[in-house]
Amino acid sequence: FGIRQALPEDCDGLYGWSQDPAVRAASIRTEAFTIEQHREWYARKLEKAKAGTLRWYILEEEITRPIGQVRYEKVVRGEPPWAGGPSAEEDGGAEISISVASGARGAGIGRALLERTEAMAKKDLGVERLIALVRPENAASISAFERAGYVYVRDEERMGVKLKRFERSWG
Repeated sequence: FGIRQALPEDCDGLYGWSQDPAVRAASIRTEAFTIEQHREWYARKLEKAKAGTLRWYILEEEITRPIGQVRYEKVVRGEPPWAGGPSAEEDGGAEISISVASGARGAGIGRALLERTEAMAKKDLGVERLIALVRPENAASISAFERAGYVYVRDEERMGVKLKRFERSWG
């Protein structure tokens, strides 16, 4: 497996992944969106990466076939950590978004992706805490985060969605 930064040309492929019913059901925001909306959102995220407040890694199999992605977005006071979300009340840590291609699920790819990218994200973003917000019914994600050393902190609600908050910190 290889790890690389997300590139502009990954946009449409990641849109395809995002439309998978299992991904939509596990996402904080489950509503459908168009490719045009995705392209605009993707461009904004790449700008954040250029500014140093976001890192987005792609896990590839056989160098050329993406099978997973993880995005770490620095929590900055006054900015929403994700589209349509509330503004952060304080600085601190980075929120995680992760997904695995449908044909690669159930093989521990999510956990491997976390383990191979956390140190890079921590260093590149200058954070000491990683934050995962997971729907309570998403057992696969909860298991991946727990196995990767994340600790359940509390229940949260964002935009009417009940979530479980997991964190991993370095002191």
